[in-house]
Amino acid sequence: FKGKETRGREVVGFFICAFETMDDAYLFAADISRYLGLTASKTKQETDNYVGEFLNVVIGLTCSAWAEHGLRVEFDPPEKLQEHAIDKKPAKGHFSQVAIMAENHYSATLFVHFLPG
Repeated sequence: FKGKETRGREVVGFFICAFETMDDAYLFAADISRYLGLTASKTKQETDNYVGEFLNVVIGLTCSAWAEHGLRVEFDPPEKLQEHAIDKKPAKGHFSQVAIMAENHYSATLFVHFLPG
Protein backbone atom coordinates (compact mmCIF):
# COMPACT_ATOMS: atom_id res chain seq x y z
CA PHE A 1 0.00 0.00 0.00
CA LYS A 2 0.99 3.62 -0.39
CA GLY A 3 -0.59 6.88 0.63
CA LYS A 4 -0.40 10.05 2.70
CA GLU A 5 -1.33 11.01 6.21
CA THR A 6 -3.17 14.21 7.10
CA ARG A 7 0.08 16.15 7.66
CA GLY A 8 1.28 15.17 4.19
CA ARG A 9 3.82 12.54 5.17
CA GLU A 10 3.93 9.73 2.63
CA VAL A 11 3.62 6.13 3.77
CA VAL A 12 4.31 2.80 2.10
CA GLY A 13 4.05 -0.77 3.32
CA PHE A 14 2.48 -4.15 2.77
CA PHE A 15 0.12 -6.76 4.19
CA ILE A 16 0.96 -10.47 4.27
CA CYS A 17 -1.31 -13.40 5.11
CA ALA A 18 0.93 -16.38 5.91
CA PHE A 19 0.27 -20.05 6.63
CA GLU A 20 2.56 -22.67 8.12
CA THR A 21 1.50 -25.24 5.51
CA MET A 22 -0.59 -25.40 2.37
CA ASP A 23 -3.01 -27.64 4.29
CA ASP A 24 -3.62 -24.71 6.65
CA ALA A 25 -4.44 -22.52 3.65
CA TYR A 26 -6.95 -25.12 2.37
CA LEU A 27 -8.67 -25.31 5.77
CA PHE A 28 -8.73 -21.52 6.05
CA ALA A 29 -10.24 -21.20 2.56
CA ALA A 30 -12.84 -23.86 3.42
CA ASP A 31 -13.93 -21.84 6.47
CA ILE A 32 -14.13 -18.67 4.39
CA SER A 33 -16.21 -20.41 1.72
CA ARG A 34 -18.62 -21.82 4.34
CA TYR A 35 -18.97 -18.39 5.95
CA LEU A 36 -19.77 -16.82 2.56
CA GLY A 37 -22.14 -19.64 1.57
CA LEU A 38 -19.93 -20.76 -1.30
CA THR A 39 -18.83 -24.24 -2.27
CA ALA A 40 -15.66 -25.42 -0.54
CA SER A 41 -12.47 -24.92 -2.47
CA LYS A 42 -11.38 -28.08 -4.26
CA THR A 43 -8.35 -26.77 -6.09
CA LYS A 44 -5.31 -24.70 -5.27
CA GLN A 45 -6.65 -21.96 -7.56
CA GLU A 46 -9.96 -21.76 -5.67
CA THR A 47 -8.05 -21.68 -2.38
CA ASP A 48 -5.90 -18.81 -3.66
CA ASN A 49 -9.04 -16.97 -4.81
CA TYR A 50 -10.80 -17.35 -1.43
CA VAL A 51 -7.75 -16.25 0.52
CA GLY A 52 -7.34 -13.32 -1.91
CA GLU A 53 -10.96 -12.27 -1.36
CA PHE A 54 -10.49 -12.50 2.39
CA LEU A 55 -7.47 -10.22 2.11
CA ASN A 56 -9.38 -7.76 -0.09
CA VAL A 57 -12.05 -7.45 2.60
CA VAL A 58 -9.59 -7.18 5.52
CA ILE A 59 -7.37 -4.68 3.73
CA GLY A 60 -10.34 -2.64 2.52
CA LEU A 61 -11.81 -2.42 6.03
CA THR A 62 -8.41 -1.59 7.50
CA CYS A 63 -7.78 1.17 4.99
CA SER A 64 -11.27 2.61 5.64
CA ALA A 65 -10.55 2.70 9.37
CA TRP A 66 -7.16 4.34 8.73
CA ALA A 67 -8.87 6.97 6.55
CA GLU A 68 -11.12 7.90 9.47
CA HIS A 69 -7.92 8.73 11.38
CA GLY A 70 -6.35 10.76 8.60
CA LEU A 71 -4.26 8.13 6.82
CA ARG A 72 -5.39 7.68 3.23
CA VAL A 73 -3.83 4.78 1.35
CA GLU A 74 -4.32 2.90 -1.89
CA PHE A 75 -3.50 -0.75 -2.30
CA ASP A 76 -3.04 -3.16 -5.17
CA PRO A 77 -4.89 -6.49 -5.40
CA PRO A 78 -3.25 -9.29 -3.39
CA GLU A 79 -0.40 -11.16 -5.04
CA LYS A 80 0.25 -14.81 -4.38
CA LEU A 81 3.71 -15.56 -3.03
CA GLN A 82 4.47 -19.12 -2.16
CA GLU A 83 7.07 -20.89 -0.13
CA HIS A 84 8.65 -17.73 1.17
CA ALA A 85 9.95 -17.61 4.71
CA ILE A 86 8.76 -14.66 6.79
CA ASP A 87 11.86 -13.15 8.35
CA LYS A 88 11.62 -13.24 12.12
CA LYS A 89 13.46 -9.91 12.21
CA PRO A 90 11.69 -7.74 9.63
CA ALA A 91 13.19 -4.81 7.78
CA LYS A 92 13.17 -1.43 9.49
CA GLY A 93 9.82 0.21 9.99
CA HIS A 94 6.69 -0.42 12.04
CA PHE A 95 5.67 -4.07 12.03
CA SER A 96 2.69 -5.78 13.65
CA GLN A 97 1.01 -9.13 13.33
CA VAL A 98 -2.28 -10.82 14.24
CA ALA A 99 -2.57 -14.58 14.60
CA ILE A 100 -5.82 -16.27 13.57
CA MET A 101 -6.36 -19.62 15.26
CA ALA A 102 -9.18 -22.03 14.42
CA GLU A 103 -10.81 -24.85 16.35
CA ASN A 104 -9.73 -27.37 13.72
CA HIS A 105 -6.07 -26.63 14.49
CA TYR A 106 -4.89 -24.46 11.63
CA SER A 107 -3.52 -20.98 11.90
CA ALA A 108 -2.93 -17.98 9.71
CA THR A 109 -0.92 -14.88 10.51
CA LEU A 110 -1.66 -11.41 9.17
CA PHE A 111 1.31 -9.07 9.02
CA VAL A 112 1.17 -5.30 8.46
CA HIS A 113 4.48 -3.61 7.77
CA PHE A 114 4.97 0.16 7.41
CA LEU A 115 8.28 0.92 5.75
CA PRO A 116 10.35 3.94 6.75
CA GLY A 117 9.73 7.02 4.57
